[in-house]
Amino acid sequence: MSKTLCFELLEPFLSAQTQNDNFQQSRKIKKILPLVIQNQLTQRQREILLLYFFHQKKQTEIGFILGIHKSSVSRTLKRAIQNLKKFIQYYPL
Repeated sequence: MSKTLCFELLEPFLSAQTQNDNFQQSRKIKKILPLVIQNQLTQRQREILLLYFFHQKKQTEIGFILGIHKSSVSRTLKRAIQNLKKFIQYYPL
């Protein structure tokens, strides 16, 4: 998992907690994140997340690879991250 994506997803959960709580929350998220990605995102969202965070592609490059406009990549990426944040909160461990 990319450090940038992990931090972005963890940030709202970590703001007012103790060090120990942070560690427990981080472990929970790392454990369930692959499940949430696999089960709660669309195929297109998974593709774009993979290309953007793991292959370090720019949105323009992703658009070219997938044959879609850069703005579609941006919207899909934003929705995917929003969905991840939403489902991580409620996903049972």
